[in-house]
Amino acid sequence: WVLPSCSSTQSTGMTTLKWEIVTFTGNVIEGGYGHSISISSDGYLYIYGGCDGFHYFNTMNKISMKTWNNSTFYRHDFQGRYRHESVDHNGMIMLFGGGCPKPTGVV
Repeated sequence: WVLPSCSSTQSTGMTTLKWEIVTFTGNVIEGGYGHSISISSDGYLYIYGGCDGFHYFNTMNKISMKTWNNSTFYRHDFQGRYRHESVDHNGMIMLFGGGCPKPTGVV
């Protein structure tokens, strides 16, 4: 059996330490684990990849940190991955490492 993944997102104020559920608008974000998150200098949160225990996701969510709107949803031609790292470097999201269903050596 597989435990269900938590698909909710919480935030807290650093002075109040009170946790609240964040409600996104726009496209639905797939729940799962093992994804990466990068914050860009233009105020967006990028969530990439992850898995649900059976499927590896190759989706990119671009979320405005001002409105919590998931305004862009990308599908890529390469296979999904999980437990990887990502970083925003000069406006480019770079992915490093992780696992995928069939290693190809080329991303």
